[in-house]
Amino acid sequence: YLRALGTASVWSYFALLVLTYSTFLLADLWLVRWWIGDAGPAAGLPTASRAGVYSGLCLGFIALIIGSSIFFTVISVRASAAMHRSTLRRVIYAPLGWYDSTPSGRVLSRFTSDLNTVDIKLSMDVDNLMHMFFQAATMVGLIASTTWVLAVVAAGVFAVFCFATLVADRSIREVRRIANNAVSPIMSNIAEIKVGTPLVRAMRLGSFFAARQSAAIG
Repeated sequence: YLRALGTASVWSYFALLVLTYSTFLLADLWLVRWWIGDAGPAAGLPTASRAGVYSGLCLGFIALIIGSSIFFTVISVRASAAMHRSTLRRVIYAPLGWYDSTPSGRVLSRFTSDLNTVDIKLSMDVDNLMHMFFQAATMVGLIASTTWVLAVVAAGVFAVFCFATLVADRSIREVRRIANNAVSPIMSNIAEIKVGTPLVRAMRLGSFFAARQSAAIG
């Protein structure tokens, strides 16, 4: 998926996120300086000017976060189109032995559920993950700058989170594989009926395919 997104697009998105949450961090730091009083870059500025700077940083953060999401949507649509073309090209030019050993239902399942996940769910999840990661890193960095103990605790929590995510990802992939294998005979039977409907009616094989479908459904 990252290869389909493109190296330049990924780095541009990463730089846009860094700029977005740098603005978020600057807004927080400016608010802290404003609350402390006449210290730092806010010294000597009237209240209206301080409020204007803070409002500008907040508006800039909102504009950047919306822009980064729109940018990722554009590049993810382009990546989905590239993956569709690559998948279709590989299926079309696959050797005949692959078609003999692979049920048609499994191929249809890959082109429906899996590519639907790539088109809709994956792009949304990746964008949300990156935004949450940068927001958490910004907040942890801001807190750790005052209390280093929290940085150690945050590192331990992050390690546990990565381990739990890895275990869950392996389980989800195995469940998806089992689900695809279970759906494959059903889709194959439907595809055969759809293609050979006149022959099925002429030879009165409707009961045979109905029994096979019931057996596949269980």
